[in-house]
Amino acid sequence: MKKLILLPLIFVTVMFSSCSVQKTMSSALFIERIQMLNGNIVFDTENAFFEDGKYICFAKNENGTDFVLEFETDESGNAKKICLACRETDKAEEFKLFTKSIIKTYSPDDDTDAVISELSKDTYCHCDTQWHRYSAVNEKKCLFFSVESKKLATSSDAELTLKQNDII
Repeated sequence: MKKLILLPLIFVTVMFSSCSVQKTMSSALFIERIQMLNGNIVFDTENAFFEDGKYICFAKNENGTDFVLEFETDESGNAKKICLACRETDKAEEFKLFTKSIIKTYSPDDDTDAVISELSKDTYCHCDTQWHRYSAVNEKKCLFFSVESKKLATSSDAELTLKQNDII
């Protein structure tokens, strides 16, 4: 009798331990996941290219709005920063929908609506959550959004010291 109770318990434990969200992903895996989430976005991976260690990819939604994505990756190929840009500033609502898809795909634990609300307050905005940094620019010439993983990205701030020979 004990074996009959123990066997399903072991099975359930194994099943739940394998159901976790992957926190890191390559640019190819990100594109695959965002297309599953939002089928209205088509990526032109044939014309994508690498430049200065960054992967540049073009996308288009069902209304024909063009977007550019830039992926910064770490040594393992994981996307540590994703930038989205669009020159069609009259398509701000479509840009916001794409931004929401990026947040839901790249950082599913963050509150998407709260981040979007924070980034919509001014022309230049930023927002930090526990594990991600968000930035947005809403200008007359272009729309820009970026999300960066605090776990994967290295801080570029110089350390402050009190040594006499430091340049001020």
